[in-house]
Amino acid sequence: MFHRAAISFSALTILVAAAATAGTVPSPKLEAMSVMVILDSSGSMNRATLGGTLIAWANRAAITLMKSLGPGDRMGVLATDTASYLVVPLQPPHPALELTVGGIRAAGGGIFVYSALERARVELEKIKSGRRHVLLLADGTDAEEMCKGHVYPPEGKCPDGTPTAESVAHDLSAKGITVTVVALGHRDSDDVRSLENVARAGGGKFYITRNPRDIHKIFVDATTFARTSAR
Repeated sequence: MFHRAAISFSALTILVAAAATAGTVPSPKLEAMSVMVILDSSGSMNRATLGGTLIAWANRAAITLMKSLGPGDRMGVLATDTASYLVVPLQPPHPALELTVGGIRAAGGGIFVYSALERARVELEKIKSGRRHVLLLADGTDAEEMCKGHVYPPEGKCPDGTPTAESVAHDLSAKGITVTVVALGHRDSDDVRSLENVARAGGGKFYITRNPRDIHKIFVDATTFARTSAR
């Protein structure tokens, strides 16, 4: 089931109970979680706000999520601009990975959403048990390649028969892999609307915020939801 969560600039409107359990081992009744985090590492993520760049806030959020996972879980990280880079292959959380994740830098063109989801699919299909989840963070003003082979779709619409980011998300959901999307920006952006459609197709949650301080709470909330929601 698709869920939308609006985040205001002044205050987080979601109460994230999961944050209180950060760093604890998941309940034995819950399945292990494998989560592939896709971080937008395009040049727009170098934008400075609230004492740091957007990419720095994103890196910190990924580290917070890693600390919230248990030893039976796995996490991987993709940094994506016009190509996807496997920064951390899916593996159990470990403090040594914090330096790697914290070192992700932003450069290049806008995030290629279709290619990022395809790469996440390849990695998560290697995992045959437990819950599987994609967590995509994208600048809502610079999300590109919503359909394969097109940075921007001609005339604003993907050609008939062309694979799309939505179709990848739908296929992932059909295989039990949920897709959550976190957009940085304003709701009236065309890119944000496209990102919301990806989350809807992927059966996950959609969040939008202009406050990068919210990202770490969102990451934990989204992953907890994916772990505990009914299949």
